[in-house]
Amino acid sequence: MKPRNTLTIVLLWFCVLAQTRDTWCDNGTLTLNDSSSFWRPAKPIGQDLPADQYYPRGRLFPFSGFAGVPERDRPVGYSLLGPVYVEPAAFLASATEAGVRVIYPIGIGKEELAASETNPLSDAEIRTRIQQQVAGVRANDSIAWWYLVPEELRYWREHEINYLKVAAEAIRQADPKDRPIWIYEPNHRTAESLAITGKYVDIIGKGAYTNFAGQTNSRVWIRWSMEQQTDAIEALGGNQTPILVPEMFQDPQPQDRGRIADWVRHDVVLGLIHGAKGVVVYSLFNRPQLENSFDDYYDAYAGIARELLQNRKLGEVILFGEARSDLVIEQVTGPENVLITPQQAKVEANSLTETEQQEQARISYPAISTRELAFGNKRYLFVCNSSDDQSVELSVTGFPPGSTLVTEAFSFNFLHPRIRGAELHDAVPPLGVRCYVFSEFSPIGQ
Repeated sequence: MKPRNTLTIVLLWFCVLAQTRDTWCDNGTLTLNDSSSFWRPAKPIGQDLPADQYYPRGRLFPFSGFAGVPERDRPVGYSLLGPVYVEPAAFLASATEAGVRVIYPIGIGKEELAASETNPLSDAEIRTRIQQQVAGVRANDSIAWWYLVPEELRYWREHEINYLKVAAEAIRQADPKDRPIWIYEPNHRTAESLAITGKYVDIIGKGAYTNFAGQTNSRVWIRWSMEQQTDAIEALGGNQTPILVPEMFQDPQPQDRGRIADWVRHDVVLGLIHGAKGVVVYSLFNRPQLENSFDDYYDAYAGIARELLQNRKLGEVILFGEARSDLVIEQVTGPENVLITPQQAKVEANSLTETEQQEQARISYPAISTRELAFGNKRYLFVCNSSDDQSVELSVTGFPPGSTLVTEAFSFNFLHPRIRGAELHDAVPPLGVRCYVFSEFSPIGQ
């Protein structure tokens, strides 16, 4: 029987297409089958948080850098900067004028705290001095977080842990806005030690300086670093916020300078996949040790900051996306696992013992890390290949056949991965990242 009108022809064509698995195009596949629960909207997580405050107090994704320059950094995508080590009041004033929020340092000097081991500061003196500092700046809404100093407090020193406890309490008592507190922890800290100090603060973020830690070619060490933080937070009951503190303070070897952009993107995305809810780069200061590569690092971090905060606002997806597990990711080619390099070099305060080095030599992780999140009416799949020298080919299934349009968010265009039927194929290069965005496509419009 001859079709009576154009709409009938279109409907018949789509029905045939929906049943033909070998039909594919670069823009995705089409079908009228939308019966799957795949497209149920994500839960509205964090809707009660203010839109103009930084996480964990608000919905803004924290992407900052130590020692930034507000007038330089604001135009390229930073709206949060700091902390700084010198003249914090002047930094706060310039940031306020530029419309930039800051992570503001509060505390006493490292030398004075060290001296107090034999001549302890009383709790009352610590409390008074901390509260005086907070009171002097607490009215300034440009302060997003407090940064308690000195850094790298030694959890095995009783007077240092007592200082941390009393100082954190004093900040909370003096700040009516209840802004979160962070104290920096060194690279080698484990979940066990982070749980000792972490119970007194709101944000846990240790150094994840991949090159400095001897992991230049074993960048899956970022995953190990994040797991120390998230494991500590889980042990503490899940109330603290983990952040990533990646490296920008020394030139790489000359032959590696061209890899900086890949390093930065890999390290940040891997950190986000494994739990980071913010990024604070150490640091945005143009120091002599960065003479040859400051611009390379700076541009790379600014680029990923814009992708998280502006372009497609992927940071909001990371913070408030609902965890899902509908997609099936299979590795077709490439290495299944990658190893962490035992740390031989001195890592900040301490070197690893021989036993610790042997333990790290046995740490192996899958080469591919993934995280699937639903946000609004879309599905996001973050993928990171931590192999330093080999590509990995992936197959992704589990999305509704035919009704799905897939784009890749980091490229910020419509360069689609190849789709055949209801299966997505893509090759992820060494240290490559992807963010596949699955959108429901209705051929007849809704």
